[in-house]
Amino acid sequence: MAETTASHDTTALHAGELDAAITGIEDRLAAWAADTGAALAALSGRVTGTAVDKLIRPVVEELVRTPDGYVAGAGFLANAGLLGPERSYIAWWQGEELEHVDALANFSPNSISRYVKSEWFRIPVETGQAHVTGPYVDFLCTDEYVLTFTHPVFCRADGPVVGIVGVDVTVQRLERGAMPAGAAPDRRTGHPGQS
Repeated sequence: MAETTASHDTTALHAGELDAAITGIEDRLAAWAADTGAALAALSGRVTGTAVDKLIRPVVEELVRTPDGYVAGAGFLANAGLLGPERSYIAWWQGEELEHVDALANFSPNSISRYVKSEWFRIPVETGQAHVTGPYVDFLCTDEYVLTFTHPVFCRADGPVVGIVGVDVTVQRLERGAMPAGAAPDRRTGHPGQS
């Protein structure tokens, strides 16, 4: 009985740590979305791909290079119309090397459509609410199981969604970072501390 209680207490502790990690990711994303919306509004309709890259890349660099951080990649995807009629734009980078993800998509409406149809983009744009997609295998970027956290960006509180900011968090990083060493569940039994 004591072993069951200890196991339950340990599981509850780890669940609390995981919850705190996810809340931290969501809070950082909400702040980034607000800052991005304000910065885009300050551009007064003169939004270009270069301006978006200059605005987004430093934040991505900070997020992916944070020691013991969770973020494997991050960026911004503009909704059609922000940079021009029927034009979207992706400013997304992966890894500490800041590899620009699918930059050619910015020049091909057919290529960008795979992003705007994705759940991680479509849901926040349609609902105006933050969203988490996954876990799923991210074949476009990491080739790992990820959770993609996205948040809508507004230039005005009463305005349309102009795009989304988002982060890719690998399940492995989240598991490793949110749980102390030796506490990750054993993949065979599901019990903590036996992996």
